[in-house]
Amino acid sequence: MNYFSIQLLNKGMENVCALGLESAGAHFFQSVIFCLEIFQKILREMDVHI
Repeated sequence: MNYFSIQLLNKGMENVCALGLESAGAHFFQSVIFCLEIFQKILREMDVHI
């Protein structure tokens, strides 16, 4: 993954977080945070292999 792809993914995640806060509240926000943690773990593993 290049830098541009990572920036796009980060922007998408920010939008998901904002939508979650506006619409569904705390429960959805917790699940988004959980997804972000998984996403960060995947990125770290990819960095190790690159």
